[in-house]
Amino acid sequence: MSVYADMMDRLVLLVHSPDKNIKARLRDRTRLELSFLPEAYQSYSDWTLSNQLAGVAKLLWVGRRRASFMARREALGERFADEVEVATSREQQELFDKRARIEATGTSTNRWITATTVGWTHWNVELAARATRTLREYEFCAEAVSVFPRLLADYQTKHSQLLQEYHEKVRPESFRNPP
Repeated sequence: MSVYADMMDRLVLLVHSPDKNIKARLRDRTRLELSFLPEAYQSYSDWTLSNQLAGVAKLLWVGRRRASFMARREALGERFADEVEVATSREQQELFDKRARIEATGTSTNRWITATTVGWTHWNVELAARATRTLREYEFCAEAVSVFPRLLADYQTKHSQLLQEYHEKVRPESFRNPP
């Protein structure tokens, strides 16, 4: 296993919502946990909770990007870590630009929560009407956590398609005559 992969697999991120009432922990790249301070869940409206969750998602992503950069520095050395995200051609810059505009969506198991991100930097979380008044706290947390694998899968599918298009463009000979 590579140094980078090992460091990212051992990553543990802990963030709090902007209002400090929600705690989210991301472990092992994809294991998400969500909890509320005592009595906090009952104080939220659907709208305020959706905004706080969008804030949590953004903070998790920022933390993950920082960890990824640190892991690259460890794996590649300080001199080369910055070069990983520097485009070396017009086609690669186009790939990076398109990747930054990928829109991914995930919906929770019972369709109470939908999260959408564009390039992992812009977030929107929508709750079904009366979600906070209908779901108990533990049910809501389970719904929220169930969004992440679906969101990630949608992103990975779109990212794979983008990479396929890029490689077909820059190395068409590899796709015309498969082995």
